[in-house]
Amino acid sequence: MQELKGRERLLLSHFRRNARESLTTISRETRVPVSTIFDKLKHYERQFIRKHTTLVDFSKLGYMTRANVMLKVAVEGLDPGDTPAATGKDGKDSKPFGSYSKEPGDGKDAKDSKDKKK
Repeated sequence: MQELKGRERLLLSHFRRNARESLTTISRETRVPVSTIFDKLKHYERQFIRKHTTLVDFSKLGYMTRANVMLKVAVEGLDPGDTPAATGKDGKDSKPFGSYSKEPGDGKDAKDSKDKKK
């Protein structure tokens, strides 16, 4: 684990606050030379900065509702190719909309059944 010094923490806080802020502005506010800030930023990107990202204020875009969705899915006992969405609570198959490809009762594909009727 790397220990950050006072100025390094200060630079990192500026990077976190506004990733698009110019190095010149950060230099003026911190009194650290631009070349030093540039070198530190490149070093941080190689060591522990994963990505620069954008945080959107969705309320200003008209989205007033926020939903956190948590799902708990049991994956045990499924055959390869089965998905948890295709298995009901009781372990029996439940077909999602649009997935009916078999004729009721015979367990064969609809195409195979039609071919045999000919």
